[in-house]
Amino acid sequence: MFSSDAFMVVWNGYPREQRNVAVVSWPDCKHFSDGYLASTGNCDRHFHEAPDDEKILMLLALFVDLTIGDGIDPKAIESEFMKINIWRDMRIDLPSGSYKAYLEDGTWSPHNA
Repeated sequence: MFSSDAFMVVWNGYPREQRNVAVVSWPDCKHFSDGYLASTGNCDRHFHEAPDDEKILMLLALFVDLTIGDGIDPKAIESEFMKINIWRDMRIDLPSGSYKAYLEDGTWSPHNA
């Protein structure tokens, strides 16, 4: 599990057969992010300095971008994001069904809710 100041999200959006995402520690002293083409999170100053509620909003936007923009499986993203304490806590506080409905069949669509 990672605190709100100790993680970064790394991913590959292409090629199609290598689409994946991971949440790794930040700073990445063990080079877990090697082999990924993109990153965000505490490695970006604006994210690192943001309060937790803003970090949650940035993670929600990233979730949508990774799913719709990069075609990464939303269940894989959810599994990785659950390593982040503020994401997991936000997830627990949501009313049953509101967010979960998007992940039920593995697709991201506002029409699933």
